[in-house]
Amino acid sequence: MKNKIYTTVLAIAMLFGGSCTDLTEVVLDESLTGTVSEDEIVTSVVAPAYADLPRLFLHTHLFCLQIISSDEGILPARGGKDWFDGGVLIEVHQHTHSSANGFVLNTWNSMYGAISAEVRGLQAYYNMLTLDLWGIAFQKDDPQELSVILRRNDAVEFIRSELEAIVGDLKTDVGPGRLTQGGAYALLTRLHMNAPVWRDPYAASFDFTDADMDKVIEYSTKVINDYDYALSEEYFEIFSNDNHTNKELIFAIDQRPDLSSSHNRMCYWSMSGSFYGNPLYPNGDGTDGGAITQEFYEMWE
Repeated sequence: MKNKIYTTVLAIAMLFGGSCTDLTEVVLDESLTGTVSEDEIVTSVVAPAYADLPRLFLHTHLFCLQIISSDEGILPARGGKDWFDGGVLIEVHQHTHSSANGFVLNTWNSMYGAISAEVRGLQAYYNMLTLDLWGIAFQKDDPQELSVILRRNDAVEFIRSELEAIVGDLKTDVGPGRLTQGGAYALLTRLHMNAPVWRDPYAASFDFTDADMDKVIEYSTKVINDYDYALSEEYFEIFSNDNHTNKELIFAIDQRPDLSSSHNRMCYWSMSGSFYGNPLYPNGDGTDGGAITQEFYEMWE
């Protein structure tokens, strides 16, 4: 049997590779279709960096840390055990959690992984979120080297310089699902508005300098006057499946079902059980988990 197999393999080798010749390749086209535009190539390259956004804003990630850790929301155990999940959500609300808390860990992993994306403007945005939650930002000029950890004013200035460096290269004619010039100026507005807190988060009072406030006015005025944004005629349309055409949105997650993996899951805690926020995804119903705190409600009653 071994001899028969060897003879067969040898025959095939002689048939297809009996002699060697110089092969001169004539490249007819670098693409399979020959019709791929530069914008399509860029879009395919940056797509992975944007793919992290819907997951980051899930109710188990950033959205949880921003709401449940504040006086705005709480998620108590229902019926003694439902939504208890080992007490992790109660820990987030009471600020008694450790780094092992799943909601904190998931958010950190998603955010840190997104920062590694090779898209400079998104790096600045993710760094701004990291600075807001953990008081640090990551600077990496060489992908082969470890990141430099920046804090306080160093972090603020790094994010500012990154956004200012790339704003002129960003497009103005793409939807809010991608970072545009208007989006970068909006982020710069937010950066200067929050800079006094991020520079010294434990200060007894915060120094909102004229320099920062002048930049807030300058950049927000550019967003209003220099680009084609407008308030939506119907408020709830900014959350619809086709919100990529809504002129009120400056930089937002594209909710089209064929693009987004979130399927409007950001609304998960704001809807009651058996309420379906997206008819195209009937499995994405609401929940009776999250709730407003009594103290926060009474502020608006």
